[in-house]
Amino acid sequence: MSRIALQQITSHQAELNELSSLRIPIKKDYLESYLTDEEMQTIKNKYEAANISLWGAKYAKSDAWANMIDDSTLVLFRKSENVVLRGISTFKVYNEELAKSLWGIDSGDGETWPLIYFLKKLQKIDLKVAEVNSCLGYSSNYNWQGLNTVKGEKAEKCIGQLLDKIKERRI
Repeated sequence: MSRIALQQITSHQAELNELSSLRIPIKKDYLESYLTDEEMQTIKNKYEAANISLWGAKYAKSDAWANMIDDSTLVLFRKSENVVLRGISTFKVYNEELAKSLWGIDSGDGETWPLIYFLKKLQKIDLKVAEVNSCLGYSSNYNWQGLNTVKGEKAEKCIGQLLDKIKERRI
């Protein structure tokens, strides 16, 4: 069953994190000192490229993170009223040390983003949040915060519709 993960990039810290691990992917070699041999083998099996895009969420979003299925979760990243990036979550790890090394500590609450997920097929897109909300049956002005996941029939139907819109508007 497919899933949709909704992730916002609205704070200054989130924009810095976006630059350091989405827009500029992380070298596989860098990950070796933070991941187990088994995790690195999974990364090597899933990624041919030397660089990998990844993102993290705070522990408060552990339920949403746990609902993401490897290779079956479409992740949509929003900035303000626009969805600007999409990718497929391929693999997840809980790793505070890696999170601290990549993104540091949030000065607002003293936490880091240890719920890490690795992405493939990351691409710029041009969708309005209202379009995504409508597709999912939410109010057009619903303002998703943090990481949220949608599963079941609602996600299945919406993925096809959203991917069609993305194809129409290739950047």
